Amino acid sequence: MYSRLFTPVKVGKLTLKNRFVMPAMLTNCAEPDGTPADRYIRYFEERAKGGFALLITGDAAVLADARSGERCEGLWEDRQIPGHRKLTAQVHKYGAAIFLQLFHPGRQGTLIAPSPMPDPAVRRLPRELSRDEIVTIRRAFIAASVRARECGYDGVELHCAHGYLLNEFLSNFSNRRTDEYGGTLTNRVRLVQEIVRGIRKTLGSDFVIACKLGCDEFVDGGIESPEAGRIAGMLAKVGVDMFTASGGVYKTAHRISASYYLPEGCFVPFAEKLREYVNVPICAVNRIVSPEVACDIVKHGRADLVAMGRAALADPALPAKLAKGNPDEVIPCISCDQGCIGEVLAGRFCGCLVNPRTGRECEFARGKTKKPRSVAVAGGGPAGLSFALTAAIRGHRVTLFEAAPKLGGFWLQAAVPPCKAGFNHLLQWYAVMLEKYRVEVCLETEFTPGKWTPGRFDYLAVACGGEPVRPVLPGLEKHPNVVFAVDLLAGKCAYGERVAVIGGGMVGLETAEHLAVHNSEVAVIARNGMGKGLVPQVAAVLFDNLRRELVALHAKCDVKKITDRSVTIYSRDTRKTIEIEADQIVLACGVASRGALLEWAGSQGISCCAVGDASSPGDGFRAIREGFDAAYAL
Repeated sequence: MYSRLFTPVKVGKLTLKNRFVMPAMLTNCAEPDGTPADRYIRYFEERAKGGFALLITGDAAVLADARSGERCEGLWEDRQIPGHRKLTAQVHKYGAAIFLQLFHPGRQGTLIAPSPMPDPAVRRLPRELSRDEIVTIRRAFIAASVRARECGYDGVELHCAHGYLLNEFLSNFSNRRTDEYGGTLTNRVRLVQEIVRGIRKTLGSDFVIACKLGCDEFVDGGIESPEAGRIAGMLAKVGVDMFTASGGVYKTAHRISASYYLPEGCFVPFAEKLREYVNVPICAVNRIVSPEVACDIVKHGRADLVAMGRAALADPALPAKLAKGNPDEVIPCISCDQGCIGEVLAGRFCGCLVNPRTGRECEFARGKTKKPRSVAVAGGGPAGLSFALTAAIRGHRVTLFEAAPKLGGFWLQAAVPPCKAGFNHLLQWYAVMLEKYRVEVCLETEFTPGKWTPGRFDYLAVACGGEPVRPVLPGLEKHPNVVFAVDLLAGKCAYGERVAVIGGGMVGLETAEHLAVHNSEVAVIARNGMGKGLVPQVAAVLFDNLRRELVALHAKCDVKKITDRSVTIYSRDTRKTIEIEADQIVLACGVASRGALLEWAGSQGISCCAVGDASSPGDGFRAIREGFDAAYAL
C-alpha cells in the first residue's frame, strides 16, 4: 500500500530514489565553530541508512555573527569545508541526497532587519539594513552555496520561512521599506531573486536550489497562501527547483512544529496551493507522522514529496521498515515535542521521547551483549517497557511483571486528555516489539519478593512507578468527593459539575481541559506558576483551550480552607481571598516514588536498578530514557 512513496522523483537534474524527506530541524549538534560534530554526522548517517532519499541540514548560518545558537552549524568560511565533507560523504554512502539549508535569523536572532520594527515574540528593536549590508548578505548566501557544492552537498535550501531574514523581506508583516527592496511584491521578492540568480550564475543548472517558503504566517498583515503562490512563481522563474510549503513565525511558533493539538498534515493545503502556481516539485511538511497520511498525500497529488521530520527522529529506519512490509515495527512519533523542540529550546542536544538513541547514536551503537542475563522487570509503565525491550534487543532473557491487566502504567491516563489518543500508538508498538523479541509478559501479576527465584533471575529492574501525592491541606478530609487525577482519567469516578483541580503542572492542566470539554465548571489552583515544564508548542495551544473553555486559573495561591462544598484560597499576587465552589476536588500534585521493593532487593544483595518514577518522579521522556540507559548498561 506504500508503493507510491517508493517511486523516484526528479528535483532539478537530481533524481531522488523515493519520496521520503527528512527536513531541516534544529539539533544543537554542531561544533562551536559551526562544523558538523561526530554525533551530528552519525545522526544523519542513520537516517540515510534507514532509507530517506533526501536529508536537509538545519539553519546553517551564512555569516559568523548570524547563527541561531552556539551549537548551530554554518558555512561562512572555507576552513569549515572539511568538516562538512565528512557529513556529505557518509550520507552519500547510502544513496541519499543532502541539501544544506542556508539562513540568516534577521530580527528574530540579531538586531538587524528589513525595517526597524521589533518582532512581537522577541521584543527587541532591530536596526534597518542599509543597501550595502543587503549586498553583503546576498553575497554571503551565494558564497555559502559555492562552499556547499565544494563540500559535496547536492543542493541548498534557502530558508524563506518562520520569520527569519529572507522571510522578513518577503512579508509586509516585517518589511516596510520604501526603496527597491520594499513595498510592492516585486520589490519584496527582489533580494531572494538576486540570491537565486547569483547561485545559478555561479554554479550552473546542475546544482539544486530549493526554498522553504512561509505560506502563511498566521499574523495580521502577514503572508497568506495566495500571495505565497505568487512568490513561488516569481522564484521558480529565476531558478528555484523545489519548494517546501511551511508557515508560521515566532509569534505563532506553536504552528511551526505542530504538536498533537493540531491535525496531522496541517500544512498540506499550502503545498496543494503552491502547485497551482509552479511546475516544480513541492514538498509537504509539518506533522506528517503516519505512513498512511504520507502515502495519501503523494497518491492524490497533494505534494510530490513528504517531509517526515519528527517521524525520522522517532524511527530513522521508517522507509526501510515500510519497504520490508513491517509497518507495525515503525516507532510512532506522538508529536509531543518534548525530546526534539523541548530539548533544543533547553540548550541540549536534540532527542526524542519515543527513541532514546536519537542524538546519541555515537554513544549507543547497536549490538548484542556478550554476557546475557536473566532479568525480571517489575512494572510495565514507560520506564519498564523501555528497559524490557532494550534488554531483550541486547540479548538478555527478560520477564516483565505488571500488576494491572494492561501495560502502560500512568501512560494510559496520559492518553486520555483531548487530542492525545495517539499516545496509545506507542503502547501498541511496545506490545508488537516485546513479542518479536520474546519478552515474557505477565499481566495482572505484581512482582513481589516471592517472585524472585535465584535460579531463574539474576537481575531485577524496579520500574513499579509511584503513588499519587495526597497533600496535607486544611479541611481536605472534610470534602466528600476528593479524587486523584489519574483515577479520574482512568474512568474510576464520575466528573463533578464544579471541580477544583489542585496542581498546575501538565497533569493538572490537561485534566482541567478534559473536564471542561465534558461540561464541568473548572478552576485550577497552583501553589506556584502554571504549566512548569510544558513545551512552548504545547503550552500555547493548551492555555488557549483553557481560556476558551472558561477554565479559571489561580496561580501563586495558597489553599486556606476546604469545606464540603468549597475551597478558599489566598492569592499572593492580588493579596485577596477567593472562595471557589467545588463539588469535586481533583488532586494533581505529582507522584512519590515507591521504595519498598528496591530496599528489599538491596537488603538481599540482589543486582538491581530503579528507573522511572520508582527512581525519582519525572516525565515520560526521562522515564523512557532512564529505562533505555539502564538496560544498555546491563
